[in-house]
Amino acid sequence: MSSENKQPKKRHGRPKKSAGSTSKRTPASPKRSPPPSPLELLSKLSKVLQKLKLRWYLFGAQAVNVYGIPRMTADVDVTIDVLLRS
Repeated sequence: MSSENKQPKKRHGRPKKSAGSTSKRTPASPKRSPPPSPLELLSKLSKVLQKLKLRWYLFGAQAVNVYGIPRMTADVDVTIDVLLRS
């Protein structure tokens, strides 16, 4: 069998694309300011809820931190009483 009679192998799957035609430059994302600390967040939340005269309480790791037992977490768990009052 001579090499002249061999047919090229057929490719399966997606056709090859050149990298030059698919590369696109996108603008850089705007820089975000860092999120507030849990203490800053609680302070702001407290002011808003007091102004709205809503009852609320803190629970979870941030409540434990208030009692002097440090926990490594950045979430803030609160429950807000939002019952409609007439």
